Amino acid sequence: MSDADQIDLLSRALDQTATLVASVRSEHLDAPTPCRDWTVRQLLEHVCSDPRNFITMTQGGDVDWSAQVPLPDDPGRAFREDADELLDAVSEAPGTISIQLPEFTVHSWDLAQALGGTEELDDELAEASLRIMTPMLKPEMRGGAFDPEIDVADDASAYERLAAFTGRRPLL
Repeated sequence: MSDADQIDLLSRALDQTATLVASVRSEHLDAPTPCRDWTVRQLLEHVCSDPRNFITMTQGGDVDWSAQVPLPDDPGRAFREDADELLDAVSEAPGTISIQLPEFTVHSWDLAQALGGTEELDDELAEASLRIMTPMLKPEMRGGAFDPEIDVADDASAYERLAAFTGRRPLL
């Protein structure tokens, strides 16, 4: 896949995530998500810190992925601004995209599940994320963020397969 194709996929994943982040209302914040032990608020805190962390990583800096980052006052605006800055940064270092695409794609599914629907998600993002994650996420690397893979039907959608691969179960 060319650098331009990777940047296009990441841009679409960021747009998809930005739309979902902007749609969260205060009444959603305590709802569960498919991320084990995370509410929508905790997922948003994580997702809203991701672009800034990836910018730091792309620029060769060290990232403390465990740092607790409070939810911005306007998560939708903050995510969009940082996502745009991330796209600028990866255009200079496209080799860093491989873990970013699955991160935003999986968490957009998590958030869509928590908000009540996944029908608007971009299947091509899930397929590309599976191609990236499958050789990287070995059984011995599971635990923490990824539970054991779950079996799905042969006719499962791309997002159902991606969620199952990451050990997530649908809420719906």
